Amino acid sequence: MSIIYHLKKPWKNEKRLPKTFYLTLTSFLLFVLISKTLDFFLAISVLSIFVSYYWGEKRIFYLLLVSIIFPIIVFVFFETILGLRFPPGIITNIYYQV
Repeated sequence: MSIIYHLKKPWKNEKRLPKTFYLTLTSFLLFVLISKTLDFFLAISVLSIFVSYYWGEKRIFYLLLVSIIFPIIVFVFFETILGLRFPPGIITNIYYQV
């Protein structure tokens, strides 16, 4: 059914990529910079805030919730289930010293 629909109304060709694409790409570059210099855990938090905001979430409570819960889920998954350690950084050094 969807093939017939798209043959009747094909996707329109965009001449430019949307602004959110460039902002998301910039946030991934910021992610690499923060993860290499400061901390990987902190970089995941910043990336989740920026990507959520650029894609339309404007409520501060949910942005903070995503920036706290998503990195914790990623950290627990990699640390406990996969048995991988994160590279040393500000926050991960505190965790590994305890």
